[in-house]
Amino acid sequence: EDTPWCAAFVSWAVAQTNAQAQCFDAFTAFASVEIGLASFLDGTNGTWKDAGQTPLPGDLVFFDWDSEGSEDYGQPDHVGVVTYMDAESGMLYTIEGNCGGRVIECCYKANDPRICGFGSLRWT
Repeated sequence: EDTPWCAAFVSWAVAQTNAQAQCFDAFTAFASVEIGLASFLDGTNGTWKDAGQTPLPGDLVFFDWDSEGSEDYGQPDHVGVVTYMDAESGMLYTIEGNCGGRVIECCYKANDPRICGFGSLRWT
């Protein structure tokens, strides 16, 4: 309870997908959003796309839930997986862990200011 496990869930999901389909280059699992973000910014786990760019299904989406003016505003503190981007409606669909203590599907406007950007895995 109260353990921030969204990053662990995402890493587990990537590992499960890769074990079944062998579709990613090497992936370094992470249990911290900060470490996960760094792994895309430095190229370890793939490439970084800033907010406003179009994500692909399977990209990781990084969010900042802190309100403007808070000490941590602008720093991602949650991560999920993009399942679909509907360009026509401008809606982004995700699956996320640690949302109310469970795994759920979510939907956001693509220009939601809480979206910091996307980590794009290196697909093979």
